Amino acid sequence: MENLSKTVAADAAKDPKPPTSGVTCDNVSLPSYKDYPVHSPFINTQLSHTPQTHTQQSWRAPSPSKAFPESSSAAILSALRNLQEKIRRLELEKGQADVMSSLTHLQSDKVAQKLLSNQVEKVRDKSDPTNCNHVLITHLAAAESRCMKLERQLDHMRKMLRNSKADRSNLVKQQISMDATKVADRQLDTVSEHVHLEKLERLEQDYLRLTRTQRNAEMKIHQLEMKLHEEEHQRKLIQDKAIQLQTGLEANRILLQSVSPCLSTRQSKEKKLNSQKPFPQPSLYSEPHYHLSLRDVPFVAGTSVGCSHSVRANVQSVLSLLKQHQPHLCNSRVLSDNVNGHYDSSSSSSSANGEELSELLHALHEELRLMSVEHEELIRQVKNSVSELERRELQREQESLLLKMERKGDQISKLYKHRTQIKKLRKDANSRWKSRNDVSTRGRSAAPVKLRPGERSKRNLRLLRDMKALQSSLRT
Repeated sequence: MENLSKTVAADAAKDPKPPTSGVTCDNVSLPSYKDYPVHSPFINTQLSHTPQTHTQQSWRAPSPSKAFPESSSAAILSALRNLQEKIRRLELEKGQADVMSSLTHLQSDKVAQKLLSNQVEKVRDKSDPTNCNHVLITHLAAAESRCMKLERQLDHMRKMLRNSKADRSNLVKQQISMDATKVADRQLDTVSEHVHLEKLERLEQDYLRLTRTQRNAEMKIHQLEMKLHEEEHQRKLIQDKAIQLQTGLEANRILLQSVSPCLSTRQSKEKKLNSQKPFPQPSLYSEPHYHLSLRDVPFVAGTSVGCSHSVRANVQSVLSLLKQHQPHLCNSRVLSDNVNGHYDSSSSSSSANGEELSELLHALHEELRLMSVEHEELIRQVKNSVSELERRELQREQESLLLKMERKGDQISKLYKHRTQIKKLRKDANSRWKSRNDVSTRGRSAAPVKLRPGERSKRNLRLLRDMKALQSSLRT
């Protein structure tokens, strides 16, 4: 009995004394967060938890709260910190609860021991020595029951220690796994960042390549457009040259047709006419008569041509007779008069006619050139025209202009024919005059060469007919 009380007293002396304040603070139950500040919303301010009371244990401020939503990695880190803080708090609370339970049990045991000792002393004082055994037995039973309770408490404490160790190991494992997951996430983040960087580099390279190709394509398109413009300009120049050549060829064709008519057709026509009329009748042609040049004869206006005693009136009548053809005035002497004088007059008149013909041909050539220029302008307008009606009108004008050009070419051809005929006649006259001069210089033995009767008049009639036809064509 005394040994048991001594051991209990020693255990009580070994245990630390409880704190003066019997009430301990619980960090979880206390208000640990401040109200969110109204003056600074949505700002990542460092707000620390400030508990109202502190225990004797060491206290560390929890992690600051954040106003903005966090990313996945930051959320994982904050969750790990919160778990570590909770584990530490649970361990502290567990240790405090164990200490408090052991202290309460020791206090209750001490109080019960004191009560028992007091009761034993009272019983010793009151009871007889016969009841001492019974009291001792009761005390032993109470001590055994207390020992059983203490053993159960020890077992409970061991279980709690085992559970706390297991929880600690689980928490450590969770922390390790979370660290591993965090490292893996970091690695994945780095890998994904590398992949994104590679993709960005590829996209940049593709963009640069596409920009280069686009620039090259634009340059090629610009070059092709320049080439197309040049080709269009060259094509227009070629078209203009072709139009000019076409009009020039048309004019040349008309001129060639007018200058060089078909001699074979003319010869064939002459052969046909000769075959139809092989023997011309001499009665149709009269003897050649003297023709007066009207430009050499003056004319007085306002004078009668009848018979009168006035000299001026008689002169006027003589002039009128000269202007008219008088067969009785034509005789062989007049016709066979000075051949040289006749040749001089005919040559002067033929030279004047040649000058007039050359001037007329020059004027016709100028008109044909102007028509060709107008034709070229009409072709250009037809190509540049948009509406169908305007194109048709221009084509009609072009056709009418071509007809006019053909008519003008026919006129030029007729003039050329007339000039060639005049040249032939002049050449024949020159040859005849030369032959006559040769015959006259040779002597009396050589007989003079005479023209066939009616040949000169035939040629003159033919020339007159051609002149009339030419005048009628020029009037039209």
